[in-house]
Amino acid sequence: DRDVTGVQTCALPISLAAADVIFADCNLTAAALRELVELARPMKALLAVDGVSTLKAGRLPHCLSGIDVLFVNAAETLALSQRSEGTALDVAALALRDRGAVAVVIGLGPNGALACDSEGSRTIEALPAEIVDVTGAGDALAAGTIGKLADRAGLDDAVREGTLLSALTLECSGSVRRDLSRDLLQAARERWAAVG
Repeated sequence: DRDVTGVQTCALPISLAAADVIFADCNLTAAALRELVELARPMKALLAVDGVSTLKAGRLPHCLSGIDVLFVNAAETLALSQRSEGTALDVAALALRDRGAVAVVIGLGPNGALACDSEGSRTIEALPAEIVDVTGAGDALAAGTIGKLADRAGLDDAVREGTLLSALTLECSGSVRRDLSRDLLQAARERWAAVG
């Protein structure tokens, strides 16, 4: 939406107010992200935000209270936490939690993801994958994690599902796994159980 001054605003439609999960990424303007985070604070909906890039993640407001889960990569984590390269990612993730994010999920590529919440930080290992194309793997991590969180799973189980979807996405050409099904997910879970 745009008001008469041309500034982009984020109006909260009634249907959004009734949502169980809200997902946004930092392609939104800083003003829209700030308003969305403020609007989400009193809501019961889970708000998940993806950093997109180091430049675009900088659009997030300093106060991250209202964000239930923030998805970032290592570079975005360091930039947002204003930590220098070489800083341990768990330290940088804790700095983002100190700014108000309930949970931070850092994509680690082939090394899985780092999950950080009130219980601390831990690495969720990646499922070994035959990499065909890396496009969409981070989006799959977020989608799988959000889907399980919406089903009331704990953060570790949710991120594990996200890394599973990420691995399946890595094994296909393009950003979307077109043959994704419950059977494919179950087969991947069984493959993961055999590896672990």
